[in-house]
Amino acid sequence: MTVTGPDGETYEEETDRIDAGVARAFEVVVGESGRHELTVTGDDWSGSLAWNADDCLLYDGQVRVTETAVETAGECIDSR
Repeated sequence: MTVTGPDGETYEEETDRIDAGVARAFEVVVGESGRHELTVTGDDWSGSLAWNADDCLLYDGQVRVTETAVETAGECIDSR
């Protein structure tokens, strides 16, 4: 999992192995402005989410991996 800011700065980079059927939650504090992106990758898949911190104070995103697909969903849960 890598979270980057608008200038390419890495806010969080973490490697973890998650077994099938297991979920993990992560919380990352990022800059207060600009576009931020979360990218999650595996051996043969990837998923990413992006949001603009100028408009969104708190963003909640989810990456779900199944045998046949990588699904991403996110929403701003606290607007500026």
